[in-house]
Amino acid sequence: MRQIKPNLLSEEDLKNVKMDIKSALKAIALSELVSMRELEEEIANTEKIYESPLLLGLMVRCVQNQNESAIEKLITGFAHWKNFLPQKELGGMTNVEYEKKYPRGPEELRIIGEMMKTYEAKLGDMSIKEAKETNFDIDKDFAEFQKEFLELIPAYQPFGTQKNAHA
Repeated sequence: MRQIKPNLLSEEDLKNVKMDIKSALKAIALSELVSMRELEEEIANTEKIYESPLLLGLMVRCVQNQNESAIEKLITGFAHWKNFLPQKELGGMTNVEYEKKYPRGPEELRIIGEMMKTYEAKLGDMSIKEAKETNFDIDKDFAEFQKEFLELIPAYQPFGTQKNAHA
């Protein structure tokens, strides 16, 4: 599977994502039944994979076939493809267009990276049994985790950045 840099999405990345999705569909014997156009419409109109019978069905088929590679290609492919589709909450812009117009700074990228790494570790420590017993809701859990994580960053920064310190 190709490595796609999440901060540097390009039309070439989108082409690669679509090729990965096509190969995953072929691997689970659904390339003749599910069109790329149908997938694009579904991805554009779906917030979460489990809300779409089509996308969820593809995931179930991967699990039935015990094809982890196809699961990974589809999940990451759907997420990356969505970045190229217009979003209502961005005024009709795609995530890629928005990122180009309002690029994130190095500190924002560092904080987001640390937050995601920390959350992944937290999820890795949780057992499936524990998740079932607590009726685990990943959206709610992540929102709470994100709030707690970001509260660790002091609102007042007593020292300027390296660039400002010498000004």
